[in-house]
Amino acid sequence: MRLRLRLLFVSCALVVSGMALSALPTLAHWDYYAYMTGPEMIPPTSSPGIGGFHGKFPGHTQCPDVSGPLLIDMYVQNLVGVPTAASLWFGERGAVGQFFARLPLDATSILFTQDECWLLEDKMYVVIETDLNPEGEIRGQIRLEISAPVEPRSWGMIKHAYR
Repeated sequence: MRLRLRLLFVSCALVVSGMALSALPTLAHWDYYAYMTGPEMIPPTSSPGIGGFHGKFPGHTQCPDVSGPLLIDMYVQNLVGVPTAASLWFGERGAVGQFFARLPLDATSILFTQDECWLLEDKMYVVIETDLNPEGEIRGQIRLEISAPVEPRSWGMIKHAYR
């Protein structure tokens, strides 16, 4: 009898906690990516190098309410020259843009204002500069990717576990 009461109590507690968790809102993740290559440079370079850029605002939001840091992570490989810096530029794909900021290769964040962050959506690109190509060896257009939110477990999945 006590065992059945304990099982009933545990089952009720799991059902209530599952229903409470399913009521929580889920957030989409707003991530900014760039894949960098030599042919993306203007004019194109024949560099075999490639690179990647990933950025996100804390809290997984598209743009902060006020100015805030964009947390960034970059990698490069197979460059002809020794990488010296990275730079961000305003501009469309296939066109020379306007300089925005220079970043050290080990940078972990850059400050954006609310007015500037909309430019990250395919209006900004990143360039990796090297000693042999001071104007840039590889380039990649920054694009926005929104990942689908993870849906909480449904009542049916919880109920099925106790059959």
